[in-house]
Amino acid sequence: IGGESSEGQEAWAELYGENDADGEASVEEVDAVEEASVEEVDAVEEASVEEVDAVEEASVEEVDAVEEASVEEVDAVEEASVEEVDAVEEASVEDAEPETTEA
Repeated sequence: IGGESSEGQEAWAELYGENDADGEASVEEVDAVEEASVEEVDAVEEASVEEVDAVEEASVEEVDAVEEASVEEVDAVEEASVEEVDAVEEASVEDAEPETTEA
C-alpha cells in the first residue's frame, strides 16, 4: 500500500504540475490576448484620429477653396461693375461733349 501511496502521490504531483502549467499557460494566454486587444484598440483609435484629422484637413482645404473662389467671384463682379460704371460715365461724357461743342 505504501508503494501505491507513493505512486499515487507522484500521480497527483504530476496532475497538479500539469494543472499548474496549464493554469500558468492560461494566464499567459489571457495576458497575450488582452495585450493584443489593447494594441488593436490603440491601432483603431490612432487610425480613427488620423482619419478625423484627414477629414478636418480636407474640410479646411475645401472651405479655403470655396472662400478663395468667392473672393475671386466678388473681385470679378466688382471689376465688371467698375468697368460698367466707367463705360457708362465715358458714354455720358461722349454724349455730353458733342452737345457742348455744338453750342
